[in-house]
Amino acid sequence: MTAPVSGNVVSGTAIRVAATAVPSTPDFSIAKVVFYLDHNSSNPVLLGTATTPGSNGEYSITWDSTATGTNTGYGNHDIIAMALDNAGSCASWGLSDLVSFNLIQYTPPTLTATATPTSGNIPLAVAFAANVTGGQAPFTYAWTFGDGNTGSGQATTHTYATAGTFNWSVTVTDAQSNTATASGSITAINPVVPPTISSIHKALNPFRLVVLGSNFHGAVTASIGGTPWTNVVVKSGSKVVIKGGAALKALLPKGTPVAITITNTDDGGTSAAYSFTR
Repeated sequence: MTAPVSGNVVSGTAIRVAATAVPSTPDFSIAKVVFYLDHNSSNPVLLGTATTPGSNGEYSITWDSTATGTNTGYGNHDIIAMALDNAGSCASWGLSDLVSFNLIQYTPPTLTATATPTSGNIPLAVAFAANVTGGQAPFTYAWTFGDGNTGSGQATTHTYATAGTFNWSVTVTDAQSNTATASGSITAINPVVPPTISSIHKALNPFRLVVLGSNFHGAVTASIGGTPWTNVVVKSGSKVVIKGGAALKALLPKGTPVAITITNTDDGGTSAAYSFTR
């Protein structure tokens, strides 16, 4: 047989079975080639008959393994090809004319998938992988990443360029057009940029400190020479005012350098320090 079935065969598969036949003696004329399933059993099944060879000399049929699974059950089987003449006589055959296989039951595909990592700073590169069980190969995979982009393949990668939460999914389709889907989410985060202090100067009536720099935002606190200070107002991303009047002034002895720290409390506590002398 030139196109044998071998190994595991999933029920429901339409498989081409073919054989090349040549006369065994000059007086033997091939009229047809018949294909039997389990020819040595008490109930062999005629799979089909081929009467005309193809251009390559092969006699072939297409076998629907769904019916076979119903009629004979799952497990080990064999197929034999026999050449017959017009009188129905059979040519001799050997082991090369027989193939064995294991018919296994078809189950619809199920799918699991992973994404690594699931969160991080942008640009965030994520590796995706899908794992299918059941179904019938070949499989195709369709990915959506939640940001308008798509992908394919059992494993793929994608980079998230903007911050946000993105819902991804993957759908697998098997050879019998059945599908399964898995999904998850990715959290892409803007990188935390700590504040900076470029200068501090005092202002009077009442006494206060004007802090100039960058990346001030949210709820800001200060430390004056190690003393926590909460009377702080963010005027803009580049300007903070520390208020306090006489109490603040008392923490800043004239002519003595004092470490002043500004902390953004809404981004995990990033801070900047500056040595100020009144």
